[in-house]
Amino acid sequence: MAISEYDAGKYFKENSALTDHFITVMKDIARIKEIQDLWLGNLRAGFMGNIYFLYRPEKIYDYRASLEPHPQLQELLNLLEAHLPREVIVETIVQEIGEDCVEYLDNGKIFVRFYGEHLFDVKVDKIALLNQIRKRVESYLDKKNIHFKHLVY
Repeated sequence: MAISEYDAGKYFKENSALTDHFITVMKDIARIKEIQDLWLGNLRAGFMGNIYFLYRPEKIYDYRASLEPHPQLQELLNLLEAHLPREVIVETIVQEIGEDCVEYLDNGKIFVRFYGEHLFDVKVDKIALLNQIRKRVESYLDKKNIHFKHLVY
């Protein structure tokens, strides 16, 4: 799920307090059990949801073109939840963009902030970060000799 901007987001650019209120509302939405993957704005200025959704294997997501998942995504999520500690992903995020950009939500969900003062002040190369997460997760799983049958290694 992605939240799109209204009027090119000019209200957020002019008012950081409005950004704070918006983020509070988005956190409440992200806490809904059925919402697993919530991206903020057309620029994807932040991510809220199941931490395992940040693992973007090339054969499941074409993250350069879209964030649409492959049909076997749930099977992959089950594999990750069973074998991959959440800390592997969190440590990668903290190492790449800093601890202040990560906030834990309820039910194993996470908020990762890619912006500075306002939503359109994006400071993080999300593709590079998602690639780092992918490499770290795959390295961890390789060491454990765990493979997802729908991926070509």
